[in-house]
Amino acid sequence: MITNLKDSTQSMTVAKEAERSASRIKSQFLANMSHEIRTPMHGIIGFTELTLDTELRPEQREYLQLVLYSANGLLTIVSDILDFSNTEVGQLRLEPKEFNFRTTVYEVMKALALPAHQKRLELICDIHPDIPEKFIGDPIRLRQVISNLIGNAIKFTHVGEVALS
Repeated sequence: MITNLKDSTQSMTVAKEAERSASRIKSQFLANMSHEIRTPMHGIIGFTELTLDTELRPEQREYLQLVLYSANGLLTIVSDILDFSNTEVGQLRLEPKEFNFRTTVYEVMKALALPAHQKRLELICDIHPDIPEKFIGDPIRLRQVISNLIGNAIKFTHVGEVALS
């Protein structure tokens, strides 16, 4: 009886360690793949933004805005996967640096303007004038949070407005 209990305990310990190892391997794979996808996505977003700053026909501008929105959406999904996998392996890190708060918020809202417009929703962004321009924090995480919150608000709002203030 004692031998069976020891064997069972040892088997459970081995199984738990195998499960932890498989989870670490899966998380590391997801982190690597997410990183590899993010790099070209930043290129797509950057060149799309540069092209949007040129003279375009309205139809071209609309298409490029859709490309930009879609690329930002995909980047958010990939970043969420990377964050999840990093959290699983205990490696989620904030990267604090100085950034312009208003610019960061307006960029996210600009990317979300097209889906709001397509649903005939008014998208409002009102940052109080007393909020400082410069912050020290992680602008990528801030973009993710705003994009997820406002994106969901747009998705689940059928009439009216979505506001960030």
